[in-house]
This record gives sequence, C-alpha cells and structure tokens, in this order.
Amino acid sequence: MSSRNLALLRFLAREMLRDRAMLVAVLLLAVSLVLAVGSGIAAMEAQRAGLDEIASYEARKLGEVKATGQAILAGEKAKPSYWNDPTDVRGFGFYLLAVHSVKPPTPLSALTIGSSDVLPRAYRVGPGNMTGLAAAYDVENPDRLSLGRLDASFVIIFLLPLVIAAAGHGALALERENGRLPLLAMHGLSPRTVAAWRLGIRAVTLLGVGLLAILIPLLLAGIALDGSFLAWLAVAAAYAAFWIGLTFLVVASTRRAATAAAALGALWVLLVLVLPWSVSLVAESIHPTPSRVEQVLAAREATDEAAKSGGELLGRFLQDHPELAGSKTVDPEDYMVRQIMATRLTDQGQARIDAGFDARMTERQQLVDRLAWLSPPILAQSAMVELTGTGLTRQRVFVSQTRGYIARLRDFFEPRAIRADKSFTDWDDWPRFRWAEPPRASAINNALLQALGLLVLAGILIAAASLRLGRLSHFSRMDT
Repeated sequence: MSSRNLALLRFLAREMLRDRAMLVAVLLLAVSLVLAVGSGIAAMEAQRAGLDEIASYEARKLGEVKATGQAILAGEKAKPSYWNDPTDVRGFGFYLLAVHSVKPPTPLSALTIGSSDVLPRAYRVGPGNMTGLAAAYDVENPDRLSLGRLDASFVIIFLLPLVIAAAGHGALALERENGRLPLLAMHGLSPRTVAAWRLGIRAVTLLGVGLLAILIPLLLAGIALDGSFLAWLAVAAAYAAFWIGLTFLVVASTRRAATAAAALGALWVLLVLVLPWSVSLVAESIHPTPSRVEQVLAAREATDEAAKSGGELLGRFLQDHPELAGSKTVDPEDYMVRQIMATRLTDQGQARIDAGFDARMTERQQLVDRLAWLSPPILAQSAMVELTGTGLTRQRVFVSQTRGYIARLRDFFEPRAIRADKSFTDWDDWPRFRWAEPPRASAINNALLQALGLLVLAGILIAAASLRLGRLSHFSRMDT
C-alpha cells in the first residue's frame, strides 16, 4: 500500500469515527443482532424444554402403567376392562401407551427460526392410524405468531440493507457538492478510489461488528458451530455484498446524498417488500396452495369407506400372516380386530391423499425456488432456513420418520392384539422412536451456490459503479 493510500485510509477512518450517523448505524446493528440471537436462543431452549417435558410425561405414564400391570399380576388389583388393562396388549398398545415422535431443534435454529414455531415438533403416536399427522399443530400464542419472532435472519434480510444504505449513501456526495473532485484529481485520487475506500471501510466495520454480535451470544450459550454455520455466514456476507454493490452503484449515479438515500430507500421497498410479495403472488396463481379443508374431508371419506371394508382386509391380512390364520383367538367380530383392519384401509386412502397434497406443494415450492433467483432477499432467506433446518425440508423428513415409527409399532402390537394376548408383560420391549438427523451436505452445497449467485450480482453492480466513476474521473482530470 502506497503512502498516499495509507494516508487516505487513516483520514477516512478518522472521518468515520466522527460521523454520528455511522456510529448510530453500528450501534443499531449490534444491538439488533444481539437481541435477535438472544431471542433465537430463548426460543430454541423453550423448544428443548417442551421436548423434555414430553419425555418426562412418557416416563411417568409408563411407570404408572407398569405399576398397575404388576399389581394386577400379583392379584393386588382386580382385572379391569381390556382398554384399561396393561396386561392386555390391546389396552396397553392402543389405549394406555403414551409415546411421541420428537424432532429436536438444531443448534443453528437460534439464528433462523423459520417455520419451526408453527410446525409440529412432536406427534402423539401409536399403532393407530396416521390421519392425525396432517392436522397436527403446536399450541402457540397467536399474538406472538402474528408479530413474528425476532431472529438474526430477520435482521440480516430487512435491517442490514438499511444500515448499509445509511452508512454509505454519502460516500462521494460531499466531494461532489463542494466541487472537490478536481482538487482530488490533482493529488492523484480518483472519485472511484475515494468512494470505494470510504464505502469499503464502513462496510467492513459493519460486517465485523455484525459478526461479533452473532458470535458472542452463540459462544456464551455453548452452541456448537459447524460447517452449516460457516455456510450461513457466507450467505449473510454475500447478501450484504449485494447491498454494498447496489449502494456503490447508487452513489456513482447520483450527485447528492439526499437523492442517493431516497433511491436506496425506494430500492429497499422494491426488493425486500414488493418483489417477494410478487413472487408469492405468481406462485399462488400458477400453483395454488392445496386446501387443508379438502384434505381433511377426503380423509373422512376414506375413514367411512374403510369402516365398510374391514372384513375384506382382515382376510388379506390373515393371508399375509399365516401364523395367525389358524389361531382360535382371532375373532373377526372382535371390535379391536375390525378397528385394526379399518385403520389399515383408512391409512391406505390417507396415503393417496397425502401424496397428492405433497405433490402439489412440491410443484409450488419448486416454482418459488426458481423465482427466488430474481429476488436476493428470498434467495438468502431460503438458504438460511435450509441450513438451520427450520423449514419444510427437515419437517418432511420428520413426518416420514414418524410414519415409519408408526409402522414399526404396528408390526409389534397388531399381531399380538389380533391374538388377544391377555398376559402381556413386555412393557419395556416395544419399539422406541429414534430421530435420525438428515445429512446437511446438500443444504450446504445449495447455500454456497446461492451465495455465489449473490456475489456475482454484487460483482456486476460494483463493476457498473466503477465504470460510471471511471468516466467521472476522466472529466475531473479534464477540469484540472
């Protein structure tokens, strides 16, 4: 670095420290990010506490059921009706068993809450039917949901562009308004150099403060930082670079600071508010969101049809399980037997309904993913959601694992229930749910690709601004 550039760097740094608007912008960004990360950590801990309560309830309920069963076997308590009898597999498996599938929050959900505050984190499951999964929900304060939770992604997507604009909109205005460009040219300083250095110093300061405001709360909370976190930072930095490039271009295209500020404000409204709304409107018009009401009504029709065909399915079930076909304990008129058969048929119909619903949602999401490349805020937000596992992708994995778990519970309990096993004591040997975290490599690769796309846009904007300022430098030298 030449002595001239070093002197310019020191001058611009001192100028920045004297700029009250810049100090306010830095303080606003730091406080917002600290509060946002703290809010995200609190939400993550609340989710974990809720899952711990579920585990405690399951353990307590199982202990009570085992104690009752042991008292019945010891003759200390009269044998009740089968639906209240832990020693009857029908009562234990289909009425008394309290078990859930649970989806733990990821450590990075503290940065991007996404849809995790409205999507179910636990399902009450059993060997019964799966139709309840589609209508399940978590109870949450509706006022809080209407306002939305503050998280780091919200600050990055919505507030950071305004902070960058506030800090950089006057990067060259003072020299232009006071006619100092010819004087700078005499000292070998072009408008492009002055604007780039002034905006660059301020941008680096903002990004450095923002990084510390994110890192410190996460480290204090003991949250492990991995490759997904680095990819999240890469997306945030690329999104910031886009807005830095856009600010640079606006500075190069306007003469006054007020004009640049107004232009950046209008661009913020267009890119952050209007364009995402337009993308959503286009996606809704081409692929409307499937109706949940239609899904529930179709499920009810499948239930009615299943109730009429339970006997036929029992015959097919016994063909598939010849070890039960000759058992005298299998009573086709038994309520539980007919209920199991009707449940199987109901779920076959529900599977077809869910497949159609999911296919329509997938088509809509694929369209949104393609249109997201036209909207930097959507592109950055979608990448952050996928990296933190707070969107629909991880939720679909959770639903799929829950369905597989219900199938394992059925394989364990249904044959015993059809045999009407009334001396059941395997209270600890039934299948347990084990959450398997999906691989993150695909989400990281996609996020890095999206970050690269944002950097390309930033590079184009910076190149365009440099060309405009290059022409201004030529005219400044002519004036001297």
